[in-house]
Amino acid sequence: MHDILLVFGSLQILGLIATSTLGLMSPPVPVSWHLYSGVFTGMFTIAMQALIFVYLLGTGKSVKIAIREHGVDPEYHHLSRQFKFDCYPISMLAALAVITTVFCGGGALTSVIPPWIHGIMAAVTILVVLFALMTQLDRVSKNQRLLEQLKSDLKTEVPEPTDEPLPDLTPNDEDRQRIFNCFFMAVMCWLPYLYLHHIVSLEWVRSEWFLAISAVSTILGFFRLSRLRPRASRTSVG
Repeated sequence: MHDILLVFGSLQILGLIATSTLGLMSPPVPVSWHLYSGVFTGMFTIAMQALIFVYLLGTGKSVKIAIREHGVDPEYHHLSRQFKFDCYPISMLAALAVITTVFCGGGALTSVIPPWIHGIMAAVTILVVLFALMTQLDRVSKNQRLLEQLKSDLKTEVPEPTDEPLPDLTPNDEDRQRIFNCFFMAVMCWLPYLYLHHIVSLEWVRSEWFLAISAVSTILGFFRLSRLRPRASRTSVG
């Protein structure tokens, strides 16, 4: 995963730099090159942040299963959780910086805001995404070493029977994160519509598409929320 993140993370940085270069070179470079490059690079960067979310959620759940079923040291869970919480804020900030820059670009294109604001946001976004990538590479590398050590312990150590109860590892943190992601998607999916339809003025972009995505994400969020509450109540009673 570290190598994959390094390759795709480098591509997103190069994409942001190339997009900024095209913007500085227009004219004579057509503005449409900068526009399409910015939209594609922005979507790619946001997808990269989502990839980190999914990876850390998946590995964290694997660590919990190993602790629950094999009785390994719960410290593995605490470390895995810490890596996840270290990456989430900066990844979310990188995604928001990209979205803000895209909107500023649309405003500059339609002369709603001065172009220099878009330029400053582009520079800030490159720095934020670069810092996010460095943080993610470090935490993913540590997380991989943690998983390798966990696999080694599972192969070489046979836990002795113990009467001590296993720690409460109910995946409420992951459930809450998934619920947040659903409602976040329900809101954020309207940003491409607002940009493409109202700023770029692409009339063929239909609001029904984004309404469907928002509705499905909202329903899924409430469904997961309804499943979270009974689990929390059972945990509190036990």
